[in-house]
Amino acid sequence: MLSFKQQREKLQTINQTEGDQYEAQLETSQQLQKNSTNNINFILNENQQTDNQIIDNNIINDQIQATIEDVDGEQEKKQIESDFISFESTNKIDKERQSAWKKFNFHFNTNWFQRIFLIDLLYLLFHCRKQVKDHKEINLNDVPHLFPEDQISNQVKNFDFYIQKEESELKKKGKQIGAFIFFHIFSLNAFKIVASVCIRNLINDIADEEPVSKQYMWVAIIAVSNFIQVLGMHHGTKVNYLIFCSIRVMFMKTLYQKVSNLSSFAIKEANIGKLVSIVSSDLTTFEVKSFHIISLLVLPFGLVAVAVVLYFRFGGFGVLGLILMMFFIPIQIYIADKSSQSFAQKTNLVDKRINLTNEVIEGIRLIKMYAWEGAFMKAIMEVRRLELKKVFKILLFFIFEHSLSASSGILATYFIFALTQNYGDSDQLNIANMYSTLDLLQYTKYAMISFAGFGLSGALELRVVFNRLASVFHIKDNHMTCVDGKNEFLNTTLQNGEIKMKNFCAYWKGEEPVLKDIDLHLQKGEFVSIVGKIGSGKSTLLNCILKEVPKFRGSFSFSGKLAYVEQEPYIFSSSVRDNILFGKKYKESFYNQVVEACNLVDDFKLLANGDLTEIGERGLNISGGQKARISLARALYSQADIYLLDDPLSAVDAKVAKSLFYGAIKKFLKNQTVILVTHQIHFTRDSDRIIIMNEGQITDQGTFNELEDKLKDLANYIQLNESQSKSVSNVDGIQQKQQNQPKKSNLDNENLQIQESQQKQNDFLVNQKTPLNQQEQIEDVDEINQEVIQEEEQKKKQIQELYTKESDENITVSYRTYWKYMKSSKYLILVPLLIALFFTSEVLTTVFTNAIGYYNSSDYTNQSVIDALGYITLGYFLNLLVKYFIHIKFLNSSSTSLHNKMIESLVRSKVVYFDQTQSGRIINRFSTDLVIVDQTLPITSIDTIEVLCSHIVLLVMLVIINPYFIIVAFFMILVLYNFMIISKTSLIESKQTDLRNRSPIFNFFTATVQGILPLRVYQQTNLFQQKFDELSDASLRSSVCYWYIIRAFGAYVHAFSCIAGIIGIFMLIAVGKSGSQVGQSIVYFLTMSDLIQWGLRQMIQTDVTMSSAQRILNMCEIDPEPALETSYDQQYIKKNLQAKKTDLGVVLQEQKFPSDGKVEFINVRMRYREGLDPVLNQLSFTINPGQRVGCVGRTGAGKSSIIAALFRMTEIDEPIDETEEIAIKIDGHKTKQLGLHTLRGGISMIPQIPFIFSGTILRNLDPLGEYSEEQIKEVIEEIGLSDKIQSLPKGLHTDMSNASEVFSVGQKQLICLGRAILKRSKLLILDEATANVDMVTDDLIQKKIKERFQNSTVITVAHRLNTIADYDMVVVMDKGKVIESGDPYILLQKDSSFFKTMVNHTGKKNAQTILDIAKQAHLQRQLQN
Repeated sequence: MLSFKQQREKLQTINQTEGDQYEAQLETSQQLQKNSTNNINFILNENQQTDNQIIDNNIINDQIQATIEDVDGEQEKKQIESDFISFESTNKIDKERQSAWKKFNFHFNTNWFQRIFLIDLLYLLFHCRKQVKDHKEINLNDVPHLFPEDQISNQVKNFDFYIQKEESELKKKGKQIGAFIFFHIFSLNAFKIVASVCIRNLINDIADEEPVSKQYMWVAIIAVSNFIQVLGMHHGTKVNYLIFCSIRVMFMKTLYQKVSNLSSFAIKEANIGKLVSIVSSDLTTFEVKSFHIISLLVLPFGLVAVAVVLYFRFGGFGVLGLILMMFFIPIQIYIADKSSQSFAQKTNLVDKRINLTNEVIEGIRLIKMYAWEGAFMKAIMEVRRLELKKVFKILLFFIFEHSLSASSGILATYFIFALTQNYGDSDQLNIANMYSTLDLLQYTKYAMISFAGFGLSGALELRVVFNRLASVFHIKDNHMTCVDGKNEFLNTTLQNGEIKMKNFCAYWKGEEPVLKDIDLHLQKGEFVSIVGKIGSGKSTLLNCILKEVPKFRGSFSFSGKLAYVEQEPYIFSSSVRDNILFGKKYKESFYNQVVEACNLVDDFKLLANGDLTEIGERGLNISGGQKARISLARALYSQADIYLLDDPLSAVDAKVAKSLFYGAIKKFLKNQTVILVTHQIHFTRDSDRIIIMNEGQITDQGTFNELEDKLKDLANYIQLNESQSKSVSNVDGIQQKQQNQPKKSNLDNENLQIQESQQKQNDFLVNQKTPLNQQEQIEDVDEINQEVIQEEEQKKKQIQELYTKESDENITVSYRTYWKYMKSSKYLILVPLLIALFFTSEVLTTVFTNAIGYYNSSDYTNQSVIDALGYITLGYFLNLLVKYFIHIKFLNSSSTSLHNKMIESLVRSKVVYFDQTQSGRIINRFSTDLVIVDQTLPITSIDTIEVLCSHIVLLVMLVIINPYFIIVAFFMILVLYNFMIISKTSLIESKQTDLRNRSPIFNFFTATVQGILPLRVYQQTNLFQQKFDELSDASLRSSVCYWYIIRAFGAYVHAFSCIAGIIGIFMLIAVGKSGSQVGQSIVYFLTMSDLIQWGLRQMIQTDVTMSSAQRILNMCEIDPEPALETSYDQQYIKKNLQAKKTDLGVVLQEQKFPSDGKVEFINVRMRYREGLDPVLNQLSFTINPGQRVGCVGRTGAGKSSIIAALFRMTEIDEPIDETEEIAIKIDGHKTKQLGLHTLRGGISMIPQIPFIFSGTILRNLDPLGEYSEEQIKEVIEEIGLSDKIQSLPKGLHTDMSNASEVFSVGQKQLICLGRAILKRSKLLILDEATANVDMVTDDLIQKKIKERFQNSTVITVAHRLNTIADYDMVVVMDKGKVIESGDPYILLQKDSSFFKTMVNHTGKKNAQTILDIAKQAHLQRQLQN
C-alpha cells in the first residue's frame, strides 16, 4: 500500500492533470468526511476517472483519521465478507486487481522448477496456517489474488471470444486442452503399469536369488514411477479444480445475467426457491463432482494398458478377468441413471422446502402473531421427510454400486486365478504374477472402476443440474410482446415524457385480458391521478408502462426515462444514501434538495451515521413510512421523464402525505410526467386529469370538477372535502401571512426528531410554492425546542452492529460435535456393530492377500487356496453391503433429526435473531449445509473409517512380516500426524472462508431477484452485475485457496507415504525375506501409499464437512422464546375445555381466551435490545372489554411497540424491586404467565402489509385446518371475494405461490380480514390495516369489524384519523408514553389537546368532519348508557 506521502503526491499529480474534476470530487470527499468520521462509504459513480479519484481521497481521509491500520485489507474484508451490499466502484476494484495480483498471488514468487514439486501450494498452506495462528481465522485479504486470466470477468470475455472464433482457432485451443488431458491420463496410468511390471520382476528375481543390486534397481524404478505418478496426479487435480471452480462461478454469473434480464413476473413464475437452490446447492454439486467426471477420461487408455499386461501374464483369461470388471460399468450406468432420477425428484423437493423456509423467514413475525408455527413446521417437515426418502434411495444406489466396485478388484483377481487354475496353464500362477496382478487390479479398481461409478453418477446428476439451468435459461426475457403485431405507435416519434395507448389490452396469462380497451394519451409534463376500487387494474396499468406485463394487444409506446415508486418499497442492504442514489452520481446540492423534499432530514439526524447508516435486509431497521420516503427520494433523484407513483402516500400520516404531495410531487416534479395511483381522493383535485378505473377498464377521465360526482362513489364526503387548499394561487398569500406569524417547522409525524432548523424547511416549502394551509404553519416554538432537547437525549449511547458476523459464530469441530451428531440418530446402539463390520472387511482383504502366499505351498493344495479366495470374496461383498446399509441408515436418521430440530429452533427463536441474522445465511444452513450433511458426509465418513481400519490392519501385518518396520511405521506416523495437525487448521479455516464468501453471493442474488423491477427501471443491472463479478471473484479466490490447500496436503502426504513404502521394501530385501512375503508387503505398502493421502484428506474433509453439522447444531441451540403452553394455562385457562381434532390432525382446544377482552398496561418498560433506550417507558393505560381504541402518534412514539409487547414478541422489563409492578394483563391474567400460543392464539391480528404464503387460498385462510370448507365459504362471501374466487379455475384450491397474479394488495388484505372473522377473538389488533386500500375497501373492513367484533375489544394503530374518529377512546403516544387519552370528542374540545393538533393537521374541512363523526359517536354512547 502506498505511504501517506506517496498518496499525497499522487493526488497532487491528479490535481495538476485533471483540475476541475479533482476539485469537484475532493469537495464530495470532504462532505463524506463531514457526515461521518468513522464510516466513509464509497459512492456509486458513472465516470471511471472520478471513481478512482474518490477512492484515493477516501483512503487519505481514512489515514488522516487513523480509523484503521490497514485500509486496503480491512476495506476488502468489509466489502466482500460484510452482509451489506457495498456498491464501491468497480473501476477501483479492477484497478486494484491489476496491481494486487502481481504482489500477492497463488505462485508465492516460486519459479517453474519449484512449482513442479508443488512448493507454491506448500507455501500457501503454511501462509494460511500463519494467518489462523495470528488472527484466529483466514480473512479474504489473507487469500492470494487471482491471476487476471482467472478472474470471472476475464473468463467470461475469453469464453465469448473463443465462442466467436473460427473453427480453426477452436480446434487449436481444443488441441491444447487435449494435450494436457492426455499427459494427465498418461502420467496416472503409464507409470503405474511400469511399477506393476517391476514388482513382478522384483519378486521373480528374489525367488530366483538374483543379485541384490538388480533387486535394488527394480525397487528404484518402482520408486521413480510412483513419484512421477504422484506429481502427475496432483498437478492434474490442481488444474481440474481451478477449472471447475471457475465453471461453477461462470454458471452463477450466466444465471445471474439471465435473471437480471427477466421481468419480476417471470421470476416469480420461475420459482424463487428454485433459483436460490440452483445457486446455493446444485452448482456446489457441480464443483464437487468434477474430479470424478474427469476421471472417466482415464478409462479407455488405462483399461487398454491393463488388458495388455494381463494378456501377457495369463493370456485370454487375464483379459476375461478385466472384462468382468468392465461389466460393472454398464451396471454402474444403470444405477447412476436410476440415481439421477431420484436426484431430480429430490431437487424439486429441496426447491419446495427452501421456498417454504424462505416464507417462514420473511413472515416470521406474523407467523408468531398468528400462532402458526406448528402448521409451517409440519409443512416443511413433511417435504423434508419426502426429500430424505429420495436421499436415502440415492444412497442405497450408491452403496450397491460402491460395494460392487470395491469388491471388483479381488473378484477379478479370483476370477483370473480360478480360470487359469482350472482351464489354463497353471504354471502362469506364480507368486510374482499373482501379487503383481492383485496390485494392478486393486489400482484399476480405485483409479478406474470406482471413479467410473462416481463419474457416471456425477455426470447424470449434472445432467439434472443442466436441465434445471436450461429451464431457467429457456424462460423468455422480459420483452413485452404485441401478440397481434399491430402496434401502430411502434415507430412513432414521441416527446420525452409522452405516453400513448390505443385499443390496449394486457394479458398476464391465458386469453383473458386484465386490462381492456385502454385509450390513453399523456402529454409531456402532465400530472394524472388514477383511482379505482381494489383489483380495478390501477397497478397493472403501471406495470404495462414498465413493460412488466408479458403480452398486449393494440398500440402502446412511450418516450423517456422511467422512475417508479412501489407500493411495497424495495430496500437493499446498504446505506440510506446508496438506496437513494441507486447508482447515480452524487451531487450534493441536488441530493439535499431531494432529501428535504422527501422529509428525510430529521430521520438522518436520528441515524447513527446519518445517511451513511447501513439499512438492514428489506429495511428491517427503518419504519414503513421511511421506506416509502426513501423510495420516493430514489425516484426524484433519478431525474426521469416519467414518474409512476403507486400509492406512495398511504404509508405516512395525513400531514406528511400533504407535505410530500405538494413539496415532492407537485412542485419538485412540476415539469415532468407524473402518474399517481392513490386511494386518497382529496389529492386528485390538484391533478391535470383524473382517470377512474374499474374491472380493468378506464370508465371515466377528466378534471376533478368534471368527475366530482363520480368520485363520491369511490370516497366518502370526508375525503372529497378534506382540503380546500389550491396549488400555486394561494402561496403568495400564505407567504405574506407567515411574515407576521411564528414560523412552524414542517413537523413530520413519521419522524422521531424535530427539525433542527424550522426556518430552512419552511423557506424550502415556500420557495417550492407549496399550497400549505395557514393553520398548518402555526406551532409553538418553545414546545419545539423542548422536544428537540428531549429527543437529542434519546439518541443511542452506543452503536450496535445491525447483523452478527458469520465469522463470529463458533464452528469449531470437536469430539463433542461428533457425539452430538451421532446422538441425534435413533440407531446409536448399532455403532459397535458398525465398527466391527468395518474392521471385518479390512481383515478379509488382508486374509485374501495372505492366502495368495499359500499357493504352491506344501500345506494346502492349489485348488483349496483358489476356493478359499472365492469364499473370502463373497464374504467381503456381503460385509460391504451390510456395513454400508447400516451406515447410511444411521446418518439418514441423524439428518432427519437435525433438520427437524433446526427448523423447530428457527421457528421458536426470538424475533431479534432474525433482526441480527441475514436470510442468506439462514438459507445457507437449510441448503448448502444440509446437502453436505445429507450426501457428502456419508461418503467422506465411509472413506475415513475404511482407511483408518485398513491402515491399522496393514500396519499390524507389516510388523508381523518384518518387525523392523515398526521403526519406519513410528516415524511415518509421527511425521504424518504432525503434518496433519499443522495442516488441519488451514484446511478447516480455508473451508470456512470459502463458505463465508459464498453467503454474500446468495444474499446478493436474492436481493437482485427481489429488486429486479427497480434495477431495470433505473437501469442499474450492469452495476449490479459488476458487483456480482466482485463477489464471484471473492468466492472463487476462497474456493481455489481451499482446494489448493487440500491438494498440497494430499500431495505431500502421498509423497511421504511413498518414501516410507520404498524404505520398507528396501528393508525387506536387506533382511532377505521370501518372495511371498515381499509380494505381500509390496501390495500392503503400495496400497497404503495410494490410500493414506486419500484417507487423511477424507479424514480432514470429514472434519470440514462436520463444520456444516456444527453450524446446524448451532442453529439448533438458538435462544428460544418462552414456552408455548404453561401449567398456568392448564390450571386457569383450559381446565374445563374439550379437545377437538382438526382437518390437519392437530389436536387443539377450543380457545375461549380472552373471555372479555380487558387489557391493562401497568408501568410497562420495554427495550428491543440490551443496552438500548426503552421504547416503552412507564406506560400505563386500561382498555375495558368491548372498547374500540385508536392508538396514534409519530413513528417511534411506541405504537407498534405496544403490539410487540402485547404479543410478547419482545419481553417487557422485569421490576427493579418487589414494590414495583410491571405487567401487561388480559382479563386479569399477566401475559408473562401465559403460554405464547395461549396468548397469541387468543388475539386476532390484521397487519399493515398482508401476509400471503404459497399454497391454496383455503390454506391461506385456515393453515391449521380448524374450520370446515362451508365456514370458509361463508366468510369469503362476507368479505366480498366470493365472485373473484369463484371465477378462478380451481376456486378455493387455487395456488397462491404467485399471489400478485391472483389478488391485488387490497384483496390480500381482505384475506387477512377473513382470518380474523374465522377466529372470532375477543381481542382484535389492527396495525395500519387499511393504509394500502381504497376507501371503499376501508369502509368494508371497518363495517365488518363493527358487525363481527361488536362485543370484542379492538385496538387500532392508525394514520387515517377518520377511521378512529368514532372510537370509544384514543390513546396518543409519544416517546413510549401515553401523553393523552380519552373520548375523541372530549379531546377535540380541548385547545391544548395533542389529538386536536393532529386532527387540525389533516385540513380544516376534514378536521370539522372528524369532529362531527366523533360527536355523533359520543352522543350514541351516551344514549346507550
